[in-house]
Amino acid sequence: MGIEAESISAQLAEYFGVKDGVLVRSVGKDSAAAKAGMKAATVITKVDGTSVSQPQEITRALRTLREKRTFPVIVVRNHKDMTLSVTLEASRTTGSSISIPRAVSAEDGETEL
Repeated sequence: MGIEAESISAQLAEYFGVKDGVLVRSVGKDSAAAKAGMKAATVITKVDGTSVSQPQEITRALRTLREKRTFPVIVVRNHKDMTLSVTLEASRTTGSSISIPRAVSAEDGETEL
């Protein structure tokens, strides 16, 4: 999707007005997330109807999409629920499969999706 994210602590969850979710730390320029309107300091609560509380759960949800290229992502921004429509680009090598991002661990505990 083109984001760096981390699990949200109880204190931050209270601050953002959510029970749980995944905090977006940064959004890659021209990524699927950026094109959908995702911004840093947004909390992702659901990916294609599946609740998420860990960055790895976003990765798992993306892997289960298989051939589905566009899917809803429920986020909380400014204490308001929003639904963003994220579209993944087709793989450049085959032109027909979806390029599924992998979680990459960073030194400070962040995850890139």
